This record gives sequence, C-alpha cells and structure tokens, in this order.
Amino acid sequence: MAGKKINASYYAEELRKYDKKKKTFYKVKNGDFLYSKGRYRTKITAKDLPDDYIRGMFSKYVYGYLRTSGVTDLYYLPNHHSNHILKDDFLFIKYDGKFDRDRIKKDAKNKFSAYKDEYLFTEADFYVWGDEIMLILDAVKKTVSTMSARLELKLERNWNTFSKSGPRTNI
Repeated sequence: MAGKKINASYYAEELRKYDKKKKTFYKVKNGDFLYSKGRYRTKITAKDLPDDYIRGMFSKYVYGYLRTSGVTDLYYLPNHHSNHILKDDFLFIKYDGKFDRDRIKKDAKNKFSAYKDEYLFTEADFYVWGDEIMLILDAVKKTVSTMSARLELKLERNWNTFSKSGPRTNI
C-alpha cells in the first residue's frame, strides 16, 4: 500500500457502460484494479483498501467497496407503498456535515412537489438501497453507534407497522 493514495469513499470492481447500438449495458473490468468513484481507473486493488471499506452492490448493479469510517450523518427514507421491506428504501450517507432535517420535513409536507426528495439525492455523498442498508448499518455501528441505533429503531418500527397493517397497495 506504500505510495497509493486512497481518498475516495467508493471504489467499484467494474465499470458499467452503455452501448448505444445494441441498447444494452456491458461491464468493463480493469484486471484486479478498482475504479475510483465508480468512474476513474486506479492502480488500487481490493487488498490495498483499509478494513473500514465493505464490499457490496452499492451502485449501478456493480460490486464495489464503500468507506464506513468518517460518516457524519445518515438519513433513512422508507417506501411505504410496497409489500416487501427494504427493497425500495434508501439510506443516505453524508461524510461531512449534517442533513438539514427542517428542510427535509418541509419538503415532505409539500404533497404537490414532484421533487420531494431532490434535496436528499443532491446533498448526500452516497446512498444505498435494499439489503445493503443493513450491511452499512452493521459496519457504521462500530463508529457511530447512536446514529445507527436510531435508524435501526426506525426500521423496526417501520417493519412492525408494515406487518400489523398488512401489505399496502396503491390501487
């Protein structure tokens, strides 16, 4: 690891590109080397990464490594309109600063806005969805225990509400 600068919060194993002629996606591999921020070719391998990077499918259906140290704020956004837990839920991660909770509440009250969650998607340094939410919470728990405990409680409440009321449909 001597001389290698590891400063990105996400490293992808493959690069996902779009073929306009075939109208499909294909994956490009860089040997054992990783792509910084999922875009830029590096000379860093998975062995070079510190222990605080965890492996998962975080972006564009490509496996990669996400940094769990240095997280300053998390925000969990549940999806109440489905019949399965976590699949369409989001966990927003911020590495510097905090999310403006007042702005999030204000945007959530605006029923007619098509961009209710735009603030979260633009302000978050990274976001994960699905089963990776629990993977991140387990890893972040070591460093930010109170924040992840609050989120786990919120997840548990969401699950209990969901299981008692049965599946919700928007028919």
